[in-house]
Amino acid sequence: EQKILLFAVLFLVVLSSALALIGPFIIGRLIDQFIDGSSLSQLQYWLYGLAVIYLLYSLASYFQNYWMVSIAQQTVFRIRTQLYGHFFRLPLRFFDKRKHGELMSRATNDIETISATLNSAFIQVVSSILTLTGTVAVMLWLSPALTLITMLIVPLMFYGMRWITKRTSLLFKQQQAAIGEMNGLIEESITGQHVVKAFSQENEMLRQFDEKNTRIRTVGFWALTYSGFIPKVMNTLNSLSFAIVAFAGGLFAYYGYISIGTIIIFTEYARQFTRPLNDLANQFNTVLSALAGAERVFLIMDEKEDK
Repeated sequence: EQKILLFAVLFLVVLSSALALIGPFIIGRLIDQFIDGSSLSQLQYWLYGLAVIYLLYSLASYFQNYWMVSIAQQTVFRIRTQLYGHFFRLPLRFFDKRKHGELMSRATNDIETISATLNSAFIQVVSSILTLTGTVAVMLWLSPALTLITMLIVPLMFYGMRWITKRTSLLFKQQQAAIGEMNGLIEESITGQHVVKAFSQENEMLRQFDEKNTRIRTVGFWALTYSGFIPKVMNTLNSLSFAIVAFAGGLFAYYGYISIGTIIIFTEYARQFTRPLNDLANQFNTVLSALAGAERVFLIMDEKEDK
């Protein structure tokens, strides 16, 4: 059942990506056809067609998200169930070497991070890749020269994202590990409160808490700070791309190389070209955080059980 739903989601992602490309293309062609004001009697039928296209796009987007949430929750349910059952089959020496709170963090926080990623990131990543591929293909077909000009911002995006993600990938791993250590300390200090009181270790426990809490704050601050650069950089490059297309397209139209409708298509596709890159960049941090959590979960799953 889950496989069937997954294939249905993938089909709807392909459909919605195709519809997102068809709409602007038709609008550009309509501008070329009706810009002189003739044959306006046919325009209403094209507008009805556009309404149907965008309605189908909305329905496809709704159902793909609805079904993906179901798939994600079922998957996370099985992972959490298997991990919890695995705990009861592990040898005692495994628990002697690890803090209980840190293990609890893997069964709660880390799996919740995986859940959040499956709920949203999977669809956005697949949709962004398909939209990006289709957009570039149509742009090349319409005007290779204007497409190459539009892609001048790609190297800037690549190096900007490389500089950011090189730092965030490490920081998100450190953040997940720091949260696990903090949960371990809290769980042990609260459940073992009678031992802490008996040996007058209150100040030591407070010192350790402040140390680990400071670690989470520092790592989390820099992880979110660097990841926060991503939408700012992408929005700036998106505006730059739009300006390049408008300026170069205007020159090409003035000299008769392309039509006005083609400029309209390119301005819309320029947004669709940078939007998937923006989505991929934004989801990259979520995926990195989920991978860090998944790595911690499957390290426990790979532990040998008692025979």
